[in-house]
Amino acid sequence: MSFLNYYKTVNAFQKIADAALDICHFKETKDSCVQACYECLLSYRNQFDHALINRHLIKPLLDELEKSTVQIEGISRDEQYQQLLQQTDPNSKFERVVLEEIYQRGYKLPDAAQELIPEANSKPDFLYKEDGIAVFCDGSVHDSPDKCQQDQIERDNLKYNTGYTVLTLRHDEDWGAKLSILAGL
Repeated sequence: MSFLNYYKTVNAFQKIADAALDICHFKETKDSCVQACYECLLSYRNQFDHALINRHLIKPLLDELEKSTVQIEGISRDEQYQQLLQQTDPNSKFERVVLEEIYQRGYKLPDAAQELIPEANSKPDFLYKEDGIAVFCDGSVHDSPDKCQQDQIERDNLKYNTGYTVLTLRHDEDWGAKLSILAGL
């Protein structure tokens, strides 16, 4: 889950608690609503339970929910970033620069780094498994014609054998602009 989607999830969760507090007249008090009223919790369907319904009993829970935070997948964004940094190729400064840029922009972080995809005999620098995107960070070692040809074969195998979208970021191009494809994830 991307940082933006994570934020939207947390924000939506807090909005629900806020709306419930408003519906139950805690945001703007209503003098005629003592325990509950037909504008908040009472209805024709629950008329036999009217004596038991008390909006004040749920207020502490709603206050707690409004202030709570959500942690997705048991790992924080910062922890995921640190794990990915450790998985990058130690000889590739460019990979770490790209990962840092993804992190700083608040884009979804990759699911994996340097993970072999056996069907294509390919090891992308970063992998977005759910989104089907393989990211290659080509530093200067990828400039030779032989290496370029080898890279193209590997990436074609990946594209046609697995259906992954291949995103190649070259050190000598405006690779930052290409990262915008990750904004919608």
